[in-house]
Amino acid sequence: MLRYLFLLLVFTIFGCGYQIVGINKAAENLSASFFIERPVNLDPESSYFSILYDESKSFFNYYNLLKNSKDDAEYVLYITLNNVDTSSSITTVTNQTVQSDLRASLSIKAYDKNGKNVFEKSYSSVRAHNITSNISQNVENRNTALRLSLKDMFLDFLYDFKKTKQ
Repeated sequence: MLRYLFLLLVFTIFGCGYQIVGINKAAENLSASFFIERPVNLDPESSYFSILYDESKSFFNYYNLLKNSKDDAEYVLYITLNNVDTSSSITTVTNQTVQSDLRASLSIKAYDKNGKNVFEKSYSSVRAHNITSNISQNVENRNTALRLSLKDMFLDFLYDFKKTKQ
């Protein structure tokens, strides 16, 4: 019975047009197009490059802001992953870590067609992820935390970039 009441509540809330603030609004009223130069990973962990590359392309493509060539784009983005580090945030009585915080920092520079730097800012994000006894699961959890951090920072960039263009 409680399930049905919960489902009714969910359908009522989302059926009336309610949306979580910020979802799909990042690129609203932003008439810009970007070409992303090959991202740079300054962190020693080499696997972060492919995550950075994939997430940067898919994020800007999702908002229909990505162009395949510099000639078609209004702005060229230079994205640098400065560093990623993790630290234990929750430990058990026996000093086993069960949760870790991933801290990532990213720099984004935007240049117009004339090569003029029109935007430059660094971003940082913190995401928690679970630590298990399975090493491959731990790596997947860490990578998922990095992906979510990158999306957060790209979203912050879009909001900041939009402010400078208004």
